[in-house]
Amino acid sequence: MNLNVTVNEAAPSPPASTPGNYQVRARYTETDAGHIFGPFSTKETAEQCAVTLAARDGVINATVEVAQ
Repeated sequence: MNLNVTVNEAAPSPPASTPGNYQVRARYTETDAGHIFGPFSTKETAEQCAVTLAARDGVINATVEVAQ
């Protein structure tokens, strides 16, 4: 007796991305307008940049914005 088992596993789906046009604004003082980084084509990429910038010395705020 022969037993053949075929298992088809779907590949894990990539994380969802939010396409668009985003930029990151990093502020070094409470009163400056901030420095712009980008543009980024997905929100997730912009968020990764914001996290990296927020970890730097001297950066008091890093925010993701929709680029215009």
